Amino acid sequence: MELTTKNGFRFQIDEEDVQIAKEPGWYGCTFKKYRVNWGLRIIPCIRRTIIRNGEKTSELLHRRILNAPSGIQVDHRNGDTLDFRRDNLRLCSQYQNQANRGKPVTNTSGYKGVTWAKRENKWHSQITVNGKCRSLGYYKTAREAAIAYNEAASNSLGEFARLNDL
Repeated sequence: MELTTKNGFRFQIDEEDVQIAKEPGWYGCTFKKYRVNWGLRIIPCIRRTIIRNGEKTSELLHRRILNAPSGIQVDHRNGDTLDFRRDNLRLCSQYQNQANRGKPVTNTSGYKGVTWAKRENKWHSQITVNGKCRSLGYYKTAREAAIAYNEAASNSLGEFARLNDL
């Protein structure tokens, strides 16, 4: 079902979790996330401010729904941070959560893991696994490079791989 916060953020949630979303204080907001070579991303979220152990702290709706323990992240399978349906949420490590992110906002190839290599005059495909960047080779077309990325991502990242649409 779809709900709207008082400040106009629309989000999806399962009926079983509507009571959580109706608890006082939830509001929609955005935060800016900047990563070198990834550019600035504006990410919407639903949060509230609560007092825990005498201190003000922020609570995120997706963490509340899954009752996520400290140190564990919550991933949105489809990448939509305003989709709080349980079949879209899963507990994960930071590494798994990063594996499921989309292509950078600075992307010019149209594919994740694919960049133009000016010196070789070809498309370069690469993937990061366990914090290490691995070259997958050079290709005549961006699509060929994207296919190589998809194969490597499926094999090394499993269900957390965000694949290119081909």
